[in-house]
Amino acid sequence: IIIKTGDVATEGESAEAIHAATYGTGVHGAVTVTALGTVSTKGAGPAGNNGGPARGITAISYGGGDVSVTTHDVTTLGDDAAGVFAQTTGGGALSVDTRAGSVHTSGGAAHGVTATYGDAVGMVDVRTAAITTDGNLSNALNVFAGGSDASVFVDTTAGSILTKGTMASGVNVNANTLGGTAAAGLVTVRLGTVATQGTGSAATIQAGAGGMDVTVTGALSTVGSNSWGLQLTNKLSGDTKVTVDGSITTTGATGHGIYTTTIGGPAKDIIVINGSVSATGANAAGMILGASGDSVTITSGGSVRGSSAGIQFQETDTAATSISNAGTITGDAGPAIIFLGSSPGTFTNTGIVNGDVNLGGGADTAILGSGSTISGTLSGGSGTDIIRFTGIGTGSFDAARATNFETAEKTGTQALIECNANFGAICSRQKAFFLAD
Repeated sequence: IIIKTGDVATEGESAEAIHAATYGTGVHGAVTVTALGTVSTKGAGPAGNNGGPARGITAISYGGGDVSVTTHDVTTLGDDAAGVFAQTTGGGALSVDTRAGSVHTSGGAAHGVTATYGDAVGMVDVRTAAITTDGNLSNALNVFAGGSDASVFVDTTAGSILTKGTMASGVNVNANTLGGTAAAGLVTVRLGTVATQGTGSAATIQAGAGGMDVTVTGALSTVGSNSWGLQLTNKLSGDTKVTVDGSITTTGATGHGIYTTTIGGPAKDIIVINGSVSATGANAAGMILGASGDSVTITSGGSVRGSSAGIQFQETDTAATSISNAGTITGDAGPAIIFLGSSPGTFTNTGIVNGDVNLGGGADTAILGSGSTISGTLSGGSGTDIIRFTGIGTGSFDAARATNFETAEKTGTQALIECNANFGAICSRQKAFFLAD
């Protein structure tokens, strides 16, 4: 099926503007829709079961053919009236491109763009510009890939995404949820500006054994309670890679900036913050990480801020975890950094930490280099812990702020002039480490 149109407009219950569906297989199952003009509908789905919703564009291949949808402006008015719905169920490629225009829906459960892929292998490619939804339960973008090896690419950087209703997320990607831990497709997501004005996370992403690679170049923002900036779940064993070049801002209660978890294997979080993450609502953390062997890097100019905690690690195993800070980490009403598990952690600081640092259980190492500033206490927690000074030039360390370290080392040339009896036994035992060379 090949459809190429200019302007298309409908009014009435179940009155879709464009509907293309086939049960054909192979090349006979391909569906291509190209809308060069404006597509608009005014009408809800029926109260009974005799019709469907008044979508702007529907393109479906039940036989597994390739499905491709390219649009300009799409506007719908009515409950359940999605802007674009594209689906293939048996192995073909799925492509949706709305970058030539915008998508705007007004109504309950009226998602902006939905792309659904139902086979184990293949490619899902979704690229969008502006999407706005005005209605409860109306996500701006949904991408579903149920197969274990389907690769997914999503790019929303060509325009801004905005949702205004309750339980209306900006970007929802649910991929690679089936299959075992064999090699599976990578989920790649590039996020521009995404905002939710009601309740709903800015971006929710799930991946499988192939893992995910997420980059934030624009501004993610939420204002509602329990509305997270970036919620990431790995259901199998792939790693979660996140780079924040833009910003993530949440202001609602329990609205965490970044929240990660894994539920199916030894997945790892690898997170780099070049921009900013801020969660200022009550009981909201800048970052909560729950994978295995997490690695976090805050570069110079990067920042993480949270109300209940700046960064909270929740590992339950013994895989080594690390955090390196050359920027700024702030805990407003709680610690700046806290490790809740017993994994051995390495904390390297050459930046600014506003608040306490608690390294938790395990054999931890705190490495303080040139430029390191910690306003609160630094605790090694339980285990056999090391504090190491690697700076150069002239510096100081307030020994009264450090607790629960069994060994102190000095590998740099920095003169540490404030080591005193408050540091306890290791200060008297290893005082030579803290004197000028």
